[in-house]
Amino acid sequence: MTECPAFENMSRADLIAEAARLWGHLHCLGSMPRLTAPRVVVESPYTGDVERNIAYARAALGDCLGRGEAPFASHLLYTQPDVLDDTDPTQRRRGIDAGFAWGVEADAVVVYRDLGISPGMLDGIIHYKTTGLPIVYRTLPGWGLNAGPQE
Repeated sequence: MTECPAFENMSRADLIAEAARLWGHLHCLGSMPRLTAPRVVVESPYTGDVERNIAYARAALGDCLGRGEAPFASHLLYTQPDVLDDTDPTQRRRGIDAGFAWGVEADAVVVYRDLGISPGMLDGIIHYKTTGLPIVYRTLPGWGLNAGPQE
């Protein structure tokens, strides 16, 4: 009847009773306060000087976290080794679309623009404007166009 060894010897009636008991506990959790942070999609460059752009995107994530936000940067997640190849147009599009799928849960889009607006960022800005999500433009101290962090 079930693939869970803990329940395999229970009758149907006992399973229903156990489910009701557990549901009672879960129901209580619903009345507990839930901590939330604004969910933001991070737009920053990736292609080009990838090493510099990854460092910049990480700094952008840190900035968001410091503001009490819950950031998501699909270009940092999906371009990791053995995930997607950003130089392959089909895989790149798959990653962009996956990021857009997560974006429907966001409260805002944050565009970090110190290094300029890349074509991928522009794609994201255009996409999110059509969804009505607020778009916020930011800069990071110590970063400038075509520069890395300043010591």
